[in-house]
Amino acid sequence: MAACGIVGHRLHDLRHTAATYMLKNGIDIRTVQKILGHAAISTTTIYADVLTEMLKSEMSKLRFE
Repeated sequence: MAACGIVGHRLHDLRHTAATYMLKNGIDIRTVQKILGHAAISTTTIYADVLTEMLKSEMSKLRFE
């Protein structure tokens, strides 16, 4: 990846980003599971947990005044 100018990241980081974007854009988690080749759905839900944390963080910014 260094030859491509990508330093400080692993190929797995790109895979993680792709999975997160798929889920964020509404692709069903079972479909993402198949794309990633996960045998257990619990492995795929790790990526969905990232979205849950992002949602909590963003919702904490909401103020009713």
